[in-house]
Amino acid sequence: MSDNPDWNDNQAYEGADTYTETTQRSWFGRIGDALGGGVFGLLLLLIGVALLFWNEGRAVHMALSLKEGAKKVVEAKADAIDPALEGKLIHVTGAIVVKTPPRDNDFGVTAAGVRLERKVEMYQWKETSSSRTQKKLGGGEETVTTYSYTREWADKAIQSGSFKQPSGHYNPPLPIHAQSFAAQARLGAYELTPQQASALGQAQPAPIEAEQAANIGARLGHPARLLDGAVFVGADPQRPQIGDLRISYEVATVEEASFIAAQKHNGLAPFTTRSGEVLLSQDGAVPADEMFKEAEEENVILTWALRLVGAILLCVAFRLVTGVLGVLADVVPLFGDLVGFGLGLVATVLGLALALLVIGVAWIFYRPILGLALVGGGLLLGGGLILRSRGAREHAPAYPPTA
Repeated sequence: MSDNPDWNDNQAYEGADTYTETTQRSWFGRIGDALGGGVFGLLLLLIGVALLFWNEGRAVHMALSLKEGAKKVVEAKADAIDPALEGKLIHVTGAIVVKTPPRDNDFGVTAAGVRLERKVEMYQWKETSSSRTQKKLGGGEETVTTYSYTREWADKAIQSGSFKQPSGHYNPPLPIHAQSFAAQARLGAYELTPQQASALGQAQPAPIEAEQAANIGARLGHPARLLDGAVFVGADPQRPQIGDLRISYEVATVEEASFIAAQKHNGLAPFTTRSGEVLLSQDGAVPADEMFKEAEEENVILTWALRLVGAILLCVAFRLVTGVLGVLADVVPLFGDLVGFGLGLVATVLGLALALLVIGVAWIFYRPILGLALVGGGLLLGGGLILRSRGAREHAPAYPPTA
């Protein structure tokens, strides 16, 4: 299926073909790169600080919203809408009724469920690289990079134009993309939006009929056949060519679901609290208290995950900012390695200390008592590093001057 003039369909590649490149960088060139990395490090520092501060606000607002929602939620029946509950936060459990099944209009594929997912893979060239860098006396570097090219199935378009060796490794554009299709459904008497319906259920492989496979091939203008539950679009599934496709489907089904949301007319909508919004959904008949508990646990997990990401960003940022010092020390490679190791430790400690400070300041803004404790911890960590470095210098052995 390839349209690449550089590609010969008769050319056989046994395993991966490779391309090796050797580059030299002078000491002054490395200093310039390190200075540029320092500027990027400062930008990364701002991003990390902003992420940590925003995350604490998000976490607090979500926790307060869930706490307020747990106090205000009332039970509602799914079989009939009670006008007296209009605008209130309700917990409702009921059967899911699909009014209009999800449909892929591109290929005319439908399935009985609340969500239909189209998966698309294309046989493509993929570039991987491995580098080996050796420092030289005087601060220069020599890097040997090997680029390997293999053919494999990938669910996203790989841009071959950015390959180091694009000739002979051309990937055509992806003619069709993965997509999700939602059903029109309701929970008892409550109408669900496509977004609410598509959030339900667990996706399972959806069977495809031979007629549907033929229709997909006709739409794409290439022969198609069923193969292992997917539609193979190409000439020979045993010897796929660059540009061949595999298209498969998954469908999500659910018989019963539970929602915590605001009753709005004949549907459900986010409930506005003093700190944010609440809209929860789960498969099956789940009590309100369990839904709130799981939402709180998910909020905690997400908060710690983003804290970790923010702390890593700060550590990397400090390492980039101090990187020029390591390059300056690389005039003697062994000395440069020692300095680089020390700078890595310093960057890690400074990154973690700043992360604690930012989180503490954010909590002072949102929850003052715990925030002050976190700020104190960050100051102690950073201060301990400074005192330890001063003590090491004061206790360093003094050598008498030589004649």
